[in-house]
Amino acid sequence: MNSERIPLLRTQSGILNKTPNVLVLYRLHDFQRRADVNFWLALISLICCGINIVLLILNSLSLLHDADKEGPRISEETFHLIEFWTTFIYALVDAYALITSPRSLLSIHENILILKVLFFFNVVASLVPALLISVDFTYFEHTAHELEYI
Repeated sequence: MNSERIPLLRTQSGILNKTPNVLVLYRLHDFQRRADVNFWLALISLICCGINIVLLILNSLSLLHDADKEGPRISEETFHLIEFWTTFIYALVDAYALITSPRSLLSIHENILILKVLFFFNVVASLVPALLISVDFTYFEHTAHELEYI
């Protein structure tokens, strides 16, 4: 373990992360790892939120179909690609956040099998439409929307 990454923590009895106590060092590194994971999950969540706000603005301006209006243009295909892939990325963040939670999965839900099934369907129900839209937008648009709203 690399104790130089964590700044020196001083206590009344000395420097905490220079202690020979392996358990304390392990816990410090575990806390650092959790902090790093939480930071990246929060950052990706904020990026997804920002993308959804931009898509909401573009959608509310009704610029997807009105070529006569002035303003930014985005094609339906590009709009849907961004929307579906952002939904999939957020589903991954959601699942990873619950899996890496310090609480056990049994404390989140009484039946662990139901929770695993929900993880599975959340990720798959967002991945399959994103892939279908990416393969052929016009052919799979309706199907992808139906799958996403399951």
